Amino acid sequence: MKLKKKQRLLKKFKHKKLVASSAIALSMGIGLFSGQVLADETVTVTSEQEDNSLTGNITQANTQTTTATTTTQIETPKTAEAPVQTATVNTPKTVNTVTDTTDMATAKTATAPVPSTAIDETQDTTPSVPSITKVHNEDEVAKTNAQNQNVSQETKPVITVPATTTNTTATTQTKVAATSNTATNFFNYLGETARQVANDYNIYASMLLAQAGLESAYGQSTLSTQAHNYFGIKYRGTGNYVTMNTLEFYGGQYHTVSARFQRYDSLYDSLAGYARLITQNYPNSTRAAGSVEAAVNNLYHGRYGAYATDPSYASKIMSLINTYNLKQYDYVNQNVGHIDSISLVGNTLKVSGWHAADNSKAQNHGYIIVYDVTSNHEITRQAYSPTSRGDVYKVYPRVYNSGNSGFNVTINLGNYDLTNKEIKVISRFSNQSNGEGAVTDLWSDGYIFKQSLGNIDSAYIDGTELKVSGWHAATDAVKHPYNYIILYDATAGTELSRKKVTATRRPDVERAYPNLYNAVNSGFSVSFDLSKLNFVAGHNLQVVMRYAANSDGEGDRIDVWSGKYNFNGNEAVIDTAKFEGTKLHVTGWHAADASRNQPNAFLILFDKTANHEVARVKIGTSNAVASAKAVNRPDVAKAKNYYNDGRSGFDAYFDFSKLNFVAGHQYQIVSRFSDATNGEGNRTDVWSGIYNFNGNEAIIDTAKIEGTKLHLAGWHAADASRNQANPYIILYDKTAGREIARIKVGDRNDVATSKLVMRSDVQRLKNYYNADKSGFDVEFDLTKLNFVAGHEYQIVSRYSDATNGEGHRTDVWSDVYKFTANAGHLDTVKANHQKNSLTVTGWHAADASINQKNAFIILYDATTGHEISRQTYTPSKRTDVARVYPNIYNAANSGFDLTFKNLNLKSLAGHNLQVVARYSNQKNGEGSRTDYWSRIFKL
Repeated sequence: MKLKKKQRLLKKFKHKKLVASSAIALSMGIGLFSGQVLADETVTVTSEQEDNSLTGNITQANTQTTTATTTTQIETPKTAEAPVQTATVNTPKTVNTVTDTTDMATAKTATAPVPSTAIDETQDTTPSVPSITKVHNEDEVAKTNAQNQNVSQETKPVITVPATTTNTTATTQTKVAATSNTATNFFNYLGETARQVANDYNIYASMLLAQAGLESAYGQSTLSTQAHNYFGIKYRGTGNYVTMNTLEFYGGQYHTVSARFQRYDSLYDSLAGYARLITQNYPNSTRAAGSVEAAVNNLYHGRYGAYATDPSYASKIMSLINTYNLKQYDYVNQNVGHIDSISLVGNTLKVSGWHAADNSKAQNHGYIIVYDVTSNHEITRQAYSPTSRGDVYKVYPRVYNSGNSGFNVTINLGNYDLTNKEIKVISRFSNQSNGEGAVTDLWSDGYIFKQSLGNIDSAYIDGTELKVSGWHAATDAVKHPYNYIILYDATAGTELSRKKVTATRRPDVERAYPNLYNAVNSGFSVSFDLSKLNFVAGHNLQVVMRYAANSDGEGDRIDVWSGKYNFNGNEAVIDTAKFEGTKLHVTGWHAADASRNQPNAFLILFDKTANHEVARVKIGTSNAVASAKAVNRPDVAKAKNYYNDGRSGFDAYFDFSKLNFVAGHQYQIVSRFSDATNGEGNRTDVWSGIYNFNGNEAIIDTAKIEGTKLHLAGWHAADASRNQANPYIILYDKTAGREIARIKVGDRNDVATSKLVMRSDVQRLKNYYNADKSGFDVEFDLTKLNFVAGHEYQIVSRYSDATNGEGHRTDVWSDVYKFTANAGHLDTVKANHQKNSLTVTGWHAADASINQKNAFIILYDATTGHEISRQTYTPSKRTDVARVYPNIYNAANSGFDLTFKNLNLKSLAGHNLQVVARYSNQKNGEGSRTDYWSRIFKL
């Protein structure tokens, strides 16, 4: 319903009074009758603050966009949200401005659906006799929704009963004698307003009408004629009221009392008051019930009790609904839609928007029709399949196809010339596949096109400059000889700069648009130095391609506006983050468009585990704990398009020996641009990934017995050494499960000596704190230890925060070492038959000799399988053996040279003989022992 028509109707309802045949006003505070207004009583009208929380008057205005012909400077773009537009407008008609054909890198925000007046256009119409539906602003829907929500909370009243002269139940309705003609006139009178209120509140208009007729005697009660109160609703504390006498039942009898009843200014207000009562106190009597029958029956089950206790109340309501066909008012045949964008590119018309209509349930063929208003005929039509539009559904949830009401069609106009012609777009639903038959149409506003095409081929930041290239051609360029490219800040609504350009040749444009004036000379390429402009990263920028009549780019002009560019790039990469001695070396780059306004670059070390900053340094400076220098990064400039990206590099050191560094904590590196010299203020950050500096690694390069000493060499590097500064090497007997000895690296004690070794090779290969000072060289004197050959041993390299090697510590356990070397050799055998003696020489070296100190040489008859003789000996020096077997405990003192006497060599002739060299822990050569068996020899 149009606004003025609706206001006239409401005014008519407000002042017209129906003649009362009886005076019945049943007050329904929270759905319970409160009394009966006595007939022929004086009605007193009292004015209080008007309750305008919901009037139902929806003001709708056509959305109109027109183009300016002259301004001194660009203030706003021609179209707020038009995605692609290619025509200038020279008409006072309601026309959407047309901008460019740029394929933008930044996606546009879809325009929200704009509601239009609901008009039933199901009649068979043709384009030559259009029933025009204008496109309206969505603010009215928001307003309506807000009004629908602004409903006062009901309060539970004192229960009263209507006055009667017979002994009837308290809630029995007084029957009103009315002719069928009276009821029909009443329902016709209220019908459309009831339909609107019911639609606004999601209730059944048929139930509303039936209750209004029953409660007001079809509009003849005093309360309805004098106060527009068709439901006997008592005064609720706001707005106007009337005072009437009514009967109330208490103390076992009826009493005549003066009561206040709500006075409404219009029919709509009265019906809306009833609707609020239903939605708040009888929620199961709304359309949520699923049918009007269910909604009526649910009147017995309100939040505070039954609407009426009369057991036949529901049947009375349904009787009225069926008798007078009131269900016809339950169906609102809506037809709404909107053209979101329209553009003409060459001979191709692109149209997008939505069309939702209840009739589309039966008329399921969607069409977009292009209509020439100037020549008064259809140009072409194209069928489409509606697409999803959840935004439309949110505003029109009860329109049949609102959830799938979208269209986005591209229409080839062939050779049809639209220049200087007014066209309209008709969105249609039809019951026939050719778009005829029964149809429901929506007609757009008129559009007049003059060809003006443009495109931004590229727009990117190179160093401190924004470089823009593209083309712009227009049919009227001959009358507008001054060619400008304008940089516009759409966020701030201001022009940043403009450049006058000389067009360059674009034969590709001419091939694509041969009929477009100056297409062959439509190219441009300009640069804007952002360092000299009020450029703000994150603002939406647009490029305006202009032909102007005046030399300064003003006066009459032809513009094409690009889409929006948002230069807010922000990227950083940490190339390296590694320890070099006690310093963390960080290199990388950070480039951000915001650096134009935030010139102070910082690196910040952040302890994520402790959630606090550890240190920061401004790039190009140094302080007590860090230093950083700027680095040119031509590789970044080549690969990226950020402001000043060629100067985005950094090279920094953080001295962890001076920081509160805790190994095992998670750290992040924050690269920042700030507009404050201390790195605060407005800032743009990039946070690195997480670095967990808890490295711990050790290698045993050497583990060997040298004479009576165990020699260990290797390295141990751990980030924890920053806080655990005491390095130890521990010899551990895994077999016995106990520590044998320990030595602090760099110290000596009675069983071991050690020294710190610089390891530049480790620092080059590993990324650990203090890795260059991770080496060690240790000797344990096994003669002074409870060392057992054959046991499994491990070397533990440790960092500890305690000087004795305990407390908090970080260990690396080596592989298992088992010292069981055993080697020997029989050098010579000499028999003296005259003396019956046998002399043998050789050597026997064994790690076990450290515990098996009794050395024996045994002569063994392998032929008979028995020992012939044994002798003890004291090992002699064998430097030659030590050179060959340096890692066997006693190699340097492993020699033997002894003679077996008083032998019966004759009896041994031809026997297989062997020499057994033995170390034993018993003086008789038995017990635990380690043997070396020589080769077999014969006498």
